Amino acid sequence: MAYADIQMLMGKLKQLIYSNDIPVINNPSILSERPQFQHLYEELGFMIQILFNHEDQDLHSFEKVRKLKRRFKVAAEEAEGIVDIFLTTVHCRNNGYFPRSDVFQPSLHLEVVMRSIESIKIEFMTINIDNMKMDSSLRTDRLQSAGTSHTRNSRGSKKLLEKVIVGFNRDAEIIRDKLVEDGKKLDVISIVGMGGIGKTTLANKVFTDPFVVHHFYVRGWVTVSQIFDKRDLLIQVLTSIDDQLELEKATDYQLRAMLHKSLMGKRYMIVIDDIWSKEAWDKLKLFFPDDNIGSRILLTSRLTEVASHAKSHGLIHHLQHLTEEESWKLLCEKVFQGNECPKWLIAPGMQIAKN
Repeated sequence: MAYADIQMLMGKLKQLIYSNDIPVINNPSILSERPQFQHLYEELGFMIQILFNHEDQDLHSFEKVRKLKRRFKVAAEEAEGIVDIFLTTVHCRNNGYFPRSDVFQPSLHLEVVMRSIESIKIEFMTINIDNMKMDSSLRTDRLQSAGTSHTRNSRGSKKLLEKVIVGFNRDAEIIRDKLVEDGKKLDVISIVGMGGIGKTTLANKVFTDPFVVHHFYVRGWVTVSQIFDKRDLLIQVLTSIDDQLELEKATDYQLRAMLHKSLMGKRYMIVIDDIWSKEAWDKLKLFFPDDNIGSRILLTSRLTEVASHAKSHGLIHHLQHLTEEESWKLLCEKVFQGNECPKWLIAPGMQIAKN
């Protein structure tokens, strides 16, 4: 896929997201997919900025960077194919060619593409260009030094989830206070906001808050996303509660029984991260018992309707946009795990944070 084709895809997505005066685009099937199209549009824009608009043109002479650009073009081509198939099926259904009520759902297929793009972005942001440029006489010494540094950083990265991450201080206080307030019934608290704004980061900050750790006897975490498997979710939450459990050979029934045993009679807190649909919640909620002892579930979602469905009268905390400085710090924390950002990445990185 050529660069011009990627720009054409961006134009098509922009029209699907923002054009409200075109009857074809106002189709309910298309409108329901707008959040996913917007996420794809934003990610493609970020990648174009760092892969194609970089001021340091020497950077793109390196084979590793060229491979990443090729991978990105393949991912963009796959995304375009998914969008085109979706639009074709909607058109055919509107014209009576498809009697069936179901329509090809791009969100289920774009999830795989989005993961690929995210992987490319992280690889690009962590490329060590200095190692690419150094001559062979210096490479060994530099790599040995880097190896020692990497060992130290690996130890530090294990503690990353326990760190207090920049920003969200007031947001974290509001959610923490709601989690630990009096009330015996199982309660659901939600964090809602656009993709990449820091919902997971905020949830983790609350999850590792010392007061929260002390208050709840059991804490667990499960990431749902758009494509999920019920067995995988059970294993995720059980592993987060006790990583010593033998789960591989257990049946689904046994997994549910183990989770029920782990939670029953104990005040627990479970984070359900990145949940996209009401149907997903309806399946997940069956896993969590209500013993009237003050247990809590913390959801993160891009969609207010999902949060409202989970608990119509519960706290729905809408996460506000970060300042540019907070966004930059958060990006560095996620990508470099506390290490210094390479100078050649500061300009595109700041642009990503700004967006």
